[in-house]
Amino acid sequence: MVSELSILIPVYNFAVDKLVNVLWVQCKEANIIFEIICLDDASDSYFQDNNRFLQKLENVIYEELPVNISRAAMRNALAQRARYSYLLFLDNDSEIIEQDFIKKYLQKAHPNQILIGGTLYPDNLPLQPYRLHWKFGRNREQKTAALRNRHPYQSLQVNNALVPRSIFQKFPFDEKIVQYGHEDSQWGKRLESASIPVVHIQNPVGHLGLEPCEIFLIKTQQAIYNLHRLYYTEGIGSKTSLIKAYIRLSRYRFKQLYFSFFKLIQPLLLLNLRSSWPSLFCFDLYKLGLFIQADCTREQ
Repeated sequence: MVSELSILIPVYNFAVDKLVNVLWVQCKEANIIFEIICLDDASDSYFQDNNRFLQKLENVIYEELPVNISRAAMRNALAQRARYSYLLFLDNDSEIIEQDFIKKYLQKAHPNQILIGGTLYPDNLPLQPYRLHWKFGRNREQKTAALRNRHPYQSLQVNNALVPRSIFQKFPFDEKIVQYGHEDSQWGKRLESASIPVVHIQNPVGHLGLEPCEIFLIKTQQAIYNLHRLYYTEGIGSKTSLIKAYIRLSRYRFKQLYFSFFKLIQPLLLLNLRSSWPSLFCFDLYKLGLFIQADCTREQ
């Protein structure tokens, strides 16, 4: 069983006291050598003031960056600060659900493979502005380990991932990805190309940080544009349903027809996505339209 662990938490405008305390207790109970590194990505002063008490905790390192950096750069910066042989990446809005969360990872860890624990979204229907993110998360991101293991690299999310430090040193994140989205997809593609095993286990964290619809839509657009660039430069995402649909439209010369249709129905799609009962089918149509829109921009 693993005897040392670096827990790495990027922090941005979120109170992480409960998360850190639960992890600290579980690590102590497991009787391991550990550190919890919280790296603040230039949060608002309110959150920094509330999180600074972490500096006083044993085995906890809390540091504030002067300027906001990309998600890829943040992961790399955390890993560079880590001292121990296994890195556990957790987002700051994670909730530890199981009392043996840390022990499960310690028991299953292997120096030549990456473990992904998964994510759970709340059962209860949230307030209207958060329903699109919640519905997408519940239906698309929340999957059992058995389902995720069918396509282990396609289902890869670095939140709640145990990575041997030696592997991460060989495969850091690409810091050229500065906008939001799909840095995990590119990382997974590189791991797959190098035949690094990725194993999904049932050890989920709860997802507390639901985003309002408008923020979620902005991030969706950024992620689609990132995916478009990565698809054309590195072939990333070719197995996703979005790009499969795009390829079919292109093959049968329906791409421009769909884009014309998309421009007509886009206001209706957004009306639905902002409603109390957003449709994931409408969301899929919206994302496909954004992808083709990026394509049209590239061809100009």
